Amino acid sequence: MKRKTVIILAVLLASVVAIGAVAVGGAFLYLEYRNRAWLHDALAAYDNGEWARAKGLLERYLPQDPKNSDLLLKYADACSRLTEDRIGSLRAAATAYQQILWYHPGRDDVRQKMVDLNVKLSAWSTLEYFTRDWLRRAPGNADYLYYSALALDRMGKIDEAMAGYEALIQNNTDRSDVYGNYARLLRDKELETKAEEVFASARAARPDDGRIVADYARFLARKSTWSEVQTMLDESLELSPNDPDVLVAAAQADLLRRQYASAIEHLRNAIQAKPDEGPIYLMLASAYVYQGMMEDAIKALKQADVFVRIDTPVILITLADLQLGMSAFEDAKATIAEYSAAYPDQLPISEYFTAKELLVRGEPSEAVKRLASVTQLRPGFALAEYTLAEAYLATGEIELARNALETYLSKNPTDVRAQRLMAQRFGRPVSIEMLASRAQDLAKQSNPDRQLLVTTAAALLDSAVRRDAIAEYNDNIRAALEKAIETDPAAPMPYRILADLWLLQDRPGEATAVIDKAISQGCDPTEFLLMRASAALVANDPEAAAKIIDEATADASLGHSEYAQWATFFAQHGFYEQAMAMLERGIGRLGESEARVSLEVERAALALRHGELAKAAQWLDECAPRVNSGTTLRRRLNAARLQLAQTYLVTDPSQQAEQDAQRLVHAVRQEDPGNAMLQVSDGLMLLRRTPPELDRAQNLFENAVAMDTSAVGAHWGLAKVALARLDYPRALTHIERAMALAPNVSALRLLEADALLNTDRLFEAERVIRRILEDDPADPAAWQMLVTCLLQRGARNDATAAFGKLEALVADDPAYAESLRALRGALLVARGEDGAAEEPLRAEYAAHPDDLETLKALASVVMRQGREDEARNLVTAFAEGRSEDPAVWVALAQWWAKTESESRWREASTCLTRALLADPNYIPAIRAMLAVRLRQEDNLEALSLCNRYLSRNPDDADMLNTRARLLGQINGRLQEALASADRAIELDDRPEYKGTRGVILVAMRQYERALRDLRPYALETEEVPAQFDVALAEAYFATNELELARQHLDKARAKAGAGEVVDARRLDQLQEAIQRKEAAA
Repeated sequence: MKRKTVIILAVLLASVVAIGAVAVGGAFLYLEYRNRAWLHDALAAYDNGEWARAKGLLERYLPQDPKNSDLLLKYADACSRLTEDRIGSLRAAATAYQQILWYHPGRDDVRQKMVDLNVKLSAWSTLEYFTRDWLRRAPGNADYLYYSALALDRMGKIDEAMAGYEALIQNNTDRSDVYGNYARLLRDKELETKAEEVFASARAARPDDGRIVADYARFLARKSTWSEVQTMLDESLELSPNDPDVLVAAAQADLLRRQYASAIEHLRNAIQAKPDEGPIYLMLASAYVYQGMMEDAIKALKQADVFVRIDTPVILITLADLQLGMSAFEDAKATIAEYSAAYPDQLPISEYFTAKELLVRGEPSEAVKRLASVTQLRPGFALAEYTLAEAYLATGEIELARNALETYLSKNPTDVRAQRLMAQRFGRPVSIEMLASRAQDLAKQSNPDRQLLVTTAAALLDSAVRRDAIAEYNDNIRAALEKAIETDPAAPMPYRILADLWLLQDRPGEATAVIDKAISQGCDPTEFLLMRASAALVANDPEAAAKIIDEATADASLGHSEYAQWATFFAQHGFYEQAMAMLERGIGRLGESEARVSLEVERAALALRHGELAKAAQWLDECAPRVNSGTTLRRRLNAARLQLAQTYLVTDPSQQAEQDAQRLVHAVRQEDPGNAMLQVSDGLMLLRRTPPELDRAQNLFENAVAMDTSAVGAHWGLAKVALARLDYPRALTHIERAMALAPNVSALRLLEADALLNTDRLFEAERVIRRILEDDPADPAAWQMLVTCLLQRGARNDATAAFGKLEALVADDPAYAESLRALRGALLVARGEDGAAEEPLRAEYAAHPDDLETLKALASVVMRQGREDEARNLVTAFAEGRSEDPAVWVALAQWWAKTESESRWREASTCLTRALLADPNYIPAIRAMLAVRLRQEDNLEALSLCNRYLSRNPDDADMLNTRARLLGQINGRLQEALASADRAIELDDRPEYKGTRGVILVAMRQYERALRDLRPYALETEEVPAQFDVALAEAYFATNELELARQHLDKARAKAGAGEVVDARRLDQLQEAIQRKEAAA
């Protein structure tokens, strides 16, 4: 039995083994069959041009045969022919080439294909990695060295790239672009002379190479005249008439000078010579667009091969944009589908197409929302920035349109279409750099147009004044004006502009010398009396100015226009008393006439601008019966009456002021019911209602500003609306504009202080409040704000003293009872008397459970007594009961940030997240979140928040400065940083903004210009951060001021030792460089 069992088991085991062997054999045969089927089907698909199927099948098969170079080449070829998911397909092809080279390193043909693909993909770090490895094996290979240098150049590794280019040049490379690339990097390092030598050697060694001559022309374009550049380009075309790079260089020059026919001819020839170069098609389309030939532009882009279009995605984007602009929606739909298939993950671009179509179909408001989102997600997307400007224009948001257009032009200064739109809608120069270049070019010409010289210089001076860059562009303006004077020494206008240039720089001596020269050349001395008087006032010599004024007005035949001109000139230059005296003199001398009444209206308007309301009202009432209806003067009178009404509504909350304003408004409405400025008065009335009607008022104010940017009341109203919505930066923007128009209105200064206080600019707020109190020591609102400001900045004793004065002023006024009680509790908290403060604060909170300020004070007291959980519960319960109100969450986030809790930043971030959930576009939440991210040193997230914020508040100088600082820390984005810093300074000339720009300019190696910003910043700032000392040290070192460089380096080291964060490696490098220079000296 036992033996029988064994036999049975043995038979069973043998059967199992046999079955297993059959199964394994069957599986092996199946896998072999499956793999052969994959390979067969893949090759068949490849032969039939079914690239996606061939790619998929080869991906399955190749793991079985990874060394098969023929199959890998077919796989790479199939990937390269796919238009869907283009980036992924090309990367797969590049990977296949890498795999071939791994197993077959001698395949140079494959190596070149891999290089070409990485160049197409701009995969510079990958290319640099492989070329470095190849150069280790073949150190002298010129091709490897070229692509290594090119990759390093594109990666911004300048020194290493220069070393590669230099080695290629020493080996007499036949690649023409190496010389131009090397010279460009030398110039970036301010080695201009050496760059010139590179071109001289290259031209001597390769006299027939037009590409080198064209690159030299590009190099010279920065500092030479157009005639010199054109001579070089003509020579390059003679040498290499069919070289596409030479043809493109010539076309670029033609486009800059708006010689479109010539540019088009050159670009067509370039395409014929190199039909696979996508950017050439884009340039050709631009040449057509600049002439308004949209259909030709579309044809130019459509003629590109399908793979050229797809591998240059901007072609597809531009083509779809043009088709949408022409309302060719079906064609655009096909183009967009082609783009989306090739680049499926580009959501912002798809969103842009939707926004563009909405704009074309007449829905600009919806377009603005989407475009604002696109510009946040893709800050460098130029088309979206330009279209956003168009959309703002369509919605009537003129200021936002101007800002968007200026931002676009700062990055795309040669875009004629945008220049034309700016000139048409805003009528002023669009690019100060372009104006400076034009002035420089004109000044170098042997026989320039004098009128063009003068107008260019005047426009450049106007732009320089707005950007506070007079010193920077002084030489350009002077050169153009002096050339104009040389052309016609007896023409007065160039002298007048030149004298004004010196006066604007507080240099009256130079201005007087210009005036003297003009008169010596035969100009009429009376043309310069205004200038002489102004020079005397600038020189602080009022007696001399009075003498000149007496001389100028001695002629009894002077009319209204002369007196008005003088008064306007003095008022614009800040000499109010002289302006008023000039009008009084004219009124006294002119007999009863329309001319005299006109000066009386001017006098009332001037008094109104300077806050003398009683005088303005009296003079307007006296003028009104003597001004004929329907005349220009009557319209000016009505404008002044409405301005006075608005000032009443802005400055005085009393019922009497409102009645006086309504009387003036009613009188104007009876005469001129269509007067646009009536909207401002109506809007101000809406703000005085309880509760104020913010939306209706805002619409009225925005309409008024769109029609007249000088409407003070409209700016004040928009500031009040912004403050009501806690949008303090936007409020500051409108307050600053209103104050520029009416600098002496105290209500505007109080609004400014409120906005500064709520943006934590405490010292500035305190200065503004104290100036208000100097003019009116009994202003309770100013004293209340001063107490709050002093408490926030920790000046407890000063706050207590200020509170005493406030209490003495309003102790018997029930309107201030609650404010006094809240401030009294805040003082107790500030003095650290938490136990004494808690009970009255709890009573106050119980009586007023919706009072957020009382809650925060109570929570702070509880927190400081060690009961953090109780404090958290207090603020959380308050917020959860108002979870849909983002202002509450922001206020609580700010409260958390000021506590000493270890979790304060996490709690603050949570509150701000809740605020943004309640309202994703709530500006205070975005700004507060930015402050948290900056403290956490999350710079990329901070930059994203900056861009998001600026899309809604493009004129916030503080945010522009923050953006500039963040961009300045990112390689390759210094130009954007500089543009942002320039705009911040243009809006608000603060020392810290100039300091930021100075640091950026040091990074750009523009040391002389950097010092013009950093020096005043260091002088005007009490505590200069270490990073600015480092920048000053580098700038002084570069300009050979070694002692000053050493001083700032020592300061930076001392501050680093005290805990400030500084790049220690940079300090050491500067130390060594200074020591070497000192030793050499």
